[in-house]
Amino acid sequence: HTTNDDNLPPVVRLLQSCGILVSRKEHGAHHKPPFEGHYCIVSGLMNAPLDGSGFFKKLETAIHERTGVKPRCWNEPDYTFLEEPHNQAWRIQ
Repeated sequence: HTTNDDNLPPVVRLLQSCGILVSRKEHGAHHKPPFEGHYCIVSGLMNAPLDGSGFFKKLETAIHERTGVKPRCWNEPDYTFLEEPHNQAWRIQ
């Protein structure tokens, strides 16, 4: 999560370009609203079938029923922490 494209080892960039590892753009999709898919962050090959089948929504529901813990994607994100002075560098533009 903290490595930018310029610092990736050449082998990682090669595997990303071949589609074996998920690209940075595809990886970033699970960090954007509505935060309810694209959970397969290694290769991404199963994202479309699992997202399309509702697998993750069903899994989230089962976990919620079992533990009482709601997934964060069920609520609107809280960005108030970004207003704190030490977090200004991470401000969403």
